[in-house]
Amino acid sequence: MKLSARLLAGVVLSAQMFSCTVDGDGGECVSPTQNLDTAYAPGAVGCACTDADEDVCVDDSSGRGVALVCDAGRWKAVEDGPCAPFPPVCFSPTQNLDTAYEPGSVGCACTDADEDVCVDDSTGRGVALVCNDGRWDAVEDGPCAPLFPVCFSPTQNLERAYDLGAVGCACADTDEDVCVKDSHGRAVALVCEGGAWLAVLDGPCGGR
Repeated sequence: MKLSARLLAGVVLSAQMFSCTVDGDGGECVSPTQNLDTAYAPGAVGCACTDADEDVCVDDSSGRGVALVCDAGRWKAVEDGPCAPFPPVCFSPTQNLDTAYEPGSVGCACTDADEDVCVDDSTGRGVALVCNDGRWDAVEDGPCAPLFPVCFSPTQNLERAYDLGAVGCACADTDEDVCVKDSHGRAVALVCEGGAWLAVLDGPCGGR
């Protein structure tokens, strides 16, 4: 029986609405771009491939790695496939510090001229980094001294001025006493003493 042109067009359009390839038995096949969640399932069928197709490592929707090779003209999922795991993202004094102490973590490239560094990760945990054989290495008991505290002056870091152990920036004997307010509106009295700014609660700026 012949199909009418309109009916035939409808069949073709319906077939185009389904993007996944099917095998000869009508089941959905597996390829690097489709049906990866079923790749390791017993009886899974690979879509057609060619010898020119390279091995592929991709993740299914759950994040599980799937290694696919072209075997006898069909994609095949192999548990111990030839695709090596992606290299871990490296850490350095300026990136990925949260991973620095994790087992197997990899340091980014560095040079012998790079000094030891002490920095905090996003959780506030101290991370000590040294350059070891051309790569940053995170050491729990690292040799780096604490970072110098950020100094305060009439124009910067006034919130720190009255903190215990706060360090004043350099000043000159010719610098006059200053009365300023920090970003919270708190009055800060600064005097130059011994070449560095000093914050004094009962400073000489009497009530200004």
